[in-house]
Amino acid sequence: MSEDMNNSVYRQKKIVEILKMLHEGGSFDEAKKIFDDTFSSVDVSEITAAERELISSGLNPMEIQNLCNVHAAVFKGAINPADPNSAEETPGHPVATMKLENMVLHSLLSDELLPVLKRWQQSSNGDDAAATPEQEAQSARYLERMQNALKDLATIEKHYQRKENLLFPLMDKYGITAPPKVMWGVDDEIRGWIKDASRMVNADPLPDKYEIEAAIEKVNKEIEEMIFKEEKIMLPMVDEVFLPEDWELIASESDDIGYTLIAQPLPWYPSEADIEAAKNRKPSKMAAELNNMAQSLADQQGLENKKPSPDAKPTISEAMNDTVDAMTETVAKNHQPDNPIIPPHLQGKLTENPAADADKEAAATEMRANIDVNIDLPQAKGSQAAAKPTKPTQPADQPAPADDDAPAGMPESVRKMLAQNAAPAAGAPRRQNKVKTHLEIAADNTAKVCLPTGDLTISEIEGLLRVLPLDLTFVDANDIVQWFSDNGDRVFPRTRAVIGRAVVNCHPPKSMPKVQKILDQFRAGTLDHADFWINLHGEMFVYIRYFAIRDPEGNYLGCLEVTQDISEIHELEGEKRL
Repeated sequence: MSEDMNNSVYRQKKIVEILKMLHEGGSFDEAKKIFDDTFSSVDVSEITAAERELISSGLNPMEIQNLCNVHAAVFKGAINPADPNSAEETPGHPVATMKLENMVLHSLLSDELLPVLKRWQQSSNGDDAAATPEQEAQSARYLERMQNALKDLATIEKHYQRKENLLFPLMDKYGITAPPKVMWGVDDEIRGWIKDASRMVNADPLPDKYEIEAAIEKVNKEIEEMIFKEEKIMLPMVDEVFLPEDWELIASESDDIGYTLIAQPLPWYPSEADIEAAKNRKPSKMAAELNNMAQSLADQQGLENKKPSPDAKPTISEAMNDTVDAMTETVAKNHQPDNPIIPPHLQGKLTENPAADADKEAAATEMRANIDVNIDLPQAKGSQAAAKPTKPTQPADQPAPADDDAPAGMPESVRKMLAQNAAPAAGAPRRQNKVKTHLEIAADNTAKVCLPTGDLTISEIEGLLRVLPLDLTFVDANDIVQWFSDNGDRVFPRTRAVIGRAVVNCHPPKSMPKVQKILDQFRAGTLDHADFWINLHGEMFVYIRYFAIRDPEGNYLGCLEVTQDISEIHELEGEKRL
C-alpha cells in the first residue's frame, strides 16, 4: 500500500475515483472515508490533474462547479501547505499580509462573533418578562460585543480595496481578466451582508433572534469561503505570473489604502535571488485555464453586460462557489514546473502588431508636430538675444480700412486695432488670437507649459493638482486609464497599478455596463457629460461627473472622471461673503 501511495499514477486514479463517485451521486461520507483511508495529504496539483481528466472524459465543467464545495470539504485539511521559505511567506510581502489579515478575520468570526451570538441567543434580550436584571444586563453586554465585532468586521473593506485596486489591475495586465470580475462581485455581496447584519443588531427594536442568527451565519459562511478562494485559488494563480517588481509595487502602494485589523506591515523589497528566480521561471497554463473557468462563470452570471443564463445562480457568490473546486484543482498545476503561462516579458512580443505600431507612431509624430517646444539656449556674455519676430504691421503709407460702424470720433489707433481684429472675409481662415500651447525649456533646464490663458512651471502644475478638492482620472480614447490626481485624500482609492488598465475593469461588475455605455456615447458624440451622486456608506455625499474631452476639431481624446466629496457643500445654507 505504501508503495502505491508513492505512485503518482495510483494516486491520480484514486482521486479521479473519488471525484467521479461524488459526481455520480455517491455518498459524501463514503467518498470522504476512501480519501482519508488512502491519503495523508494531497497536492493541489493532484486535484487539478484529476479534475482535468474528468473533463477530458466528457464531464461538463459546470458539473464540477456545482459540486465545488463538496470537493473542498472532501480535501479540506489535507492540502499540502506552501513552502515556508518562499518569498511570499516573508513578513511584509503582500501575500503574507493578506494571509495574516485572513487569519485575524477567521479568529474574529470563530472566536468572538459566533460564540457570543450563541450566548446571546441563550440569554434574555428583554422580551422575557421573567428575565432578571442581571440576565438583561448580560444580554446587553453580549449584544454590544456583537455590535463591536461586526464593526470590526466592516474593516474588511481595506482588505478588499487592496485586492481590487492593486492585485486586480495587475491580473488584467497579464490577461487574467475574468477572475477579478467574479471575485469583485462576491466582495460587494459580502459588504452588503455585513451591513445587513450590523443594521439588525443595532436596530431598535431588535428583529427576531433567529433572523439575526441567519444574517450573522451568512456573513461567516461567505467570508470563510472567500478566504479559501483567495488563498487556494487567487494567490497561487497570481504567484505564477506576477514578477518581484509587481509585488514590490503592491507593497509600496498598500499603506495608502490601509489594512484590516493588523498593524502596518514591515517594508518588503524583492531580493536579488527573487529577481533571478523570476527570470528563470517557466510559463504555466494554470492562469489561462482559471481565467477561462471564471470567464464561463462571468458569462453565466451576466457580468459582461449580457443577460444571465437561465441556470445562473441567484448571487455571484453561490455561482462562484460552484467553481471553487474546479479552479482549486486547476491551481494545482502551478506547483508543477513544466506548465507556466506566457512569461510577462514575452507577452508584448507575442502580441506585436507591426501595422498597429506604425499607426501609433504616425499618430505620435503628428502629435509632436502640433506641440511647439521653445528652448532658450545659454548665450555668451555681451551677446544680444535674437529679436522675436513681430507681427506684420500695416504699411505706413496705406490708410487703415474704414469702419462704418465705428463712432465718428474714434481715435485712429483704436480704428486700426478694430480693423486688425475684424471678422475675416468669407472663406478666409479665422484668425487665432490665442497663444498656441507649447513647452518652453529654459537655460537652467526648468520647463514651463505655456497655455492660452497663462504659463505654469511643472512644479506649479504638480502643486495645483495636489490641492484641488477633486479627484481626477483621465482615460484615453481607447478607454485605458492613463493618469490620476492624488491629493492624499481620495474618495475612491487609486494606485499606480491601475495605469494601463481598461477603466471599465476599475469598477464593480454591477457598474460596468453603465460605464461602458457612457464611454460609447462619448465616443459617438451623442453625450458630453454624465453626472451621478451617491450617499457613500452613509458617511459622505459624493458627486461623480464624467466629461468627454475633444480637440478643437471635435475628435474624441478621452474621458475625465471628476469625483468630489460634497458633504459640506451639500449642507450649506444662506451665504458667506468676502
